[in-house]
Amino acid sequence: MPTPAPRRARLRKSLSLLAITGLAASGAAAISVIGAAPATAATAPALTCPPSGEMPPLGHLPVFTDSSVAVFAGGDYRAQGGAAESEGLLLVAGDATFAKTGGGVFNIGSAGYGSGITPAGGTQMLAVGGDLSTVNGTQLHVGANLAGGGDVTVGGSIAAGTTFDLWGGDATGELGAAKAMSPNAGFASVLDDASDDLAALPATDSASTDGNQVRFASAVDRDLYVFTISGSVLGSKPEVVFDLASDSAPVLINVTGAKLDWAPNYFADGTVRFDDPSGADFGTWSSRLAWNIADATKVELGLNGQLIGTVLAPDADAQVTTSTNGRLLVGGDLTVSGSGVEHHNYPWIGGKGLDCTPEPAEPTDPVEPTDPPTPLVPIEPADPVGPTDPTDPAEPAQPGGDDSSTVTTPGATPTPTPAANTVEKPGLASTGFDALPLAIGAGALLAVAGTLLVIARRRRA
Repeated sequence: MPTPAPRRARLRKSLSLLAITGLAASGAAAISVIGAAPATAATAPALTCPPSGEMPPLGHLPVFTDSSVAVFAGGDYRAQGGAAESEGLLLVAGDATFAKTGGGVFNIGSAGYGSGITPAGGTQMLAVGGDLSTVNGTQLHVGANLAGGGDVTVGGSIAAGTTFDLWGGDATGELGAAKAMSPNAGFASVLDDASDDLAALPATDSASTDGNQVRFASAVDRDLYVFTISGSVLGSKPEVVFDLASDSAPVLINVTGAKLDWAPNYFADGTVRFDDPSGADFGTWSSRLAWNIADATKVELGLNGQLIGTVLAPDADAQVTTSTNGRLLVGGDLTVSGSGVEHHNYPWIGGKGLDCTPEPAEPTDPVEPTDPPTPLVPIEPADPVGPTDPTDPAEPAQPGGDDSSTVTTPGATPTPTPAANTVEKPGLASTGFDALPLAIGAGALLAVAGTLLVIARRRRA
């Protein structure tokens, strides 16, 4: 087994027939957890969301933190064909199967080329309520190149032969669905509520079509643009053009109907395309757009292009064969395939629980009164709580002994023991003990030795 990463990846499993040493005793392939140290130095993105209006373009390094759900399947999730990456937190209520054609790596949490908006290293990046498996030699890289790697939590079993490279993270199975999906076990309701609320918003402006093109335009500077279009019309228009007065406001497109089959291949702001992955405005538009497919039960998105914006489909099973950029939130089964298909994580700036969440959470002001009330029992330093006997002091710890724990006798006040390496003296290395007693003792010994030397000389004289 390769050398473990700095923080050892461990797999807690209750399946006694499996071993993490390459093969089970029966000879069947066991779960393999690879923790090889990365070839390049791991990075730690800023523990903040991107500043307002400054969504990054696609790149190779993690730069910001987002612990919110990036991809959600309310049913089962399956990655197959040439699917390559799912950036951000991937949450699956049912079973998750990774079955790339011909095997190979599937990245989760971080991406080789993505938004760089990832969960913090060492935190949850794949959460599965049901069972987890990899087939066809597919290997999951979770939190690649992130300091601390990524964690995997599974409610059911992790199948024999499942292969991870956790980059120092942890994989845990048999947790039960609620615990494995925590703190997002109720995310299906979040998706339902958000989609319902957005679908109820009246349109602020109208869409128009011309040939293969659909155009969303408004001469009014708004805080939120809302358009409504049928799935049948949108599905027939692969080219999408926006012409809006605001260059930063979120845009909501409510898509009506029971089905959407759409393969967009062109997104532009006026005459300037923004679906080029190397373009400077790629991240800005990915975070502005949201496609709310509230009533559809079947959604097909493709083919091998770049779909810009968040997708909400709370009642649908979805087949995705194009790269997606935003959030990808599906209430039913979600199957991702296609050639090199990736999901790039961009929070939607329109809110509704689809925006970015820092990890760790931003500190909040403690709920404390400015003037704390008088305690019921006054604190009097001169009158200690525990009885002390100046004639019977606590026995000091012996040099070289184990003073890492303290035994407390009922009714007695324990003598605090300083922790090692916690006190630093200016100009001296911290060694875990105070040099002052040693200096005093050494001085006393020198004085005694000097006295004995004088006495000895006088006797010789």
